[in-house]
Amino acid sequence: MANKKTVAIQGGGKDLTVELAMSKTKKQNQPGKLKQKSVMNKEFYRMDKAVSNQVGENNYKPDLMNAALARLSAVYRSLKVNKSGVKKRNMQNVRIPGRK
Repeated sequence: MANKKTVAIQGGGKDLTVELAMSKTKKQNQPGKLKQKSVMNKEFYRMDKAVSNQVGENNYKPDLMNAALARLSAVYRSLKVNKSGVKKRNMQNVRIPGRK
């Protein structure tokens, strides 16, 4: 493996949970203990702060920070459920008869 430290972010399955998996450097020859997983069930800005702290304070490569935050944003966006209901009309394009 070229770089021993990796970060993986994926959907947790339930609600808006996100799973953060970080690899440990000293367990490279033990695949079962290689990844440390934590499930986050917080607001987005708190998850953002937690991921940036985990990646920043544990001496990961600096370019992994932006990649991890982009991945977190994409995963969180995919987990959000669209609001159902009647869509609002755009009133700017509606012509009212009798007005110019």
